[in-house]
Amino acid sequence: GNQLDVAKSVLITNEGEQFSIPVSSSALLDCGQKALAISFCHSGLALDLTQGLEIWAFVEWEEDLTKGELTGSSDSWIKLIAGEGIGKHGEEGEASISFFARQLLESNLRPLVPVGNCLRLELVFPNGEKLATRTSNAAFGVVDGLALIGTQAEAQDSASPKQIQNSIDRLREICIEPSFKGALTLVIGENGLDLAHEFGLN
Repeated sequence: GNQLDVAKSVLITNEGEQFSIPVSSSALLDCGQKALAISFCHSGLALDLTQGLEIWAFVEWEEDLTKGELTGSSDSWIKLIAGEGIGKHGEEGEASISFFARQLLESNLRPLVPVGNCLRLELVFPNGEKLATRTSNAAFGVVDGLALIGTQAEAQDSASPKQIQNSIDRLREICIEPSFKGALTLVIGENGLDLAHEFGLN
């Protein structure tokens, strides 16, 4: 059937804006039925743990359409495989993937998959398991690697003194607003945000 294609860069759409993600190397395999691409994380922050992280994406058409998964819906257009270095959680070892990353997959890949087809996407962080020992992933139930967070247009230096002061100022503004009802939810990082959603917090 359908033949996969590879490129030197991938356009990612996020909130209406497009960003080019460089692909360092790629190859078509099995007469174009499979493809492998390698890229690197470029957060722009020298102290970011994932700066320069190597990322492999291996894609092929999935024959068993009943095995598709992404958001828990009956739509089975993609099967996501947590490869080496990708964090897993839950009793069945499901891929630890943020809500934001799921949205990126949905908005960028879904239009490329013909109706009735299912794409098998395996992601690999070759150095992910080693780097994960330097994070708080285990405290959130993420094991064997790094959680798949996604990508943002701008790196956020959230621990800088200026950013912390900005957050304090914003909290003060929220608390003095007449509509404030006295309830706040503070989360730490993307994993914390995902847990808040799981617990039904707005």
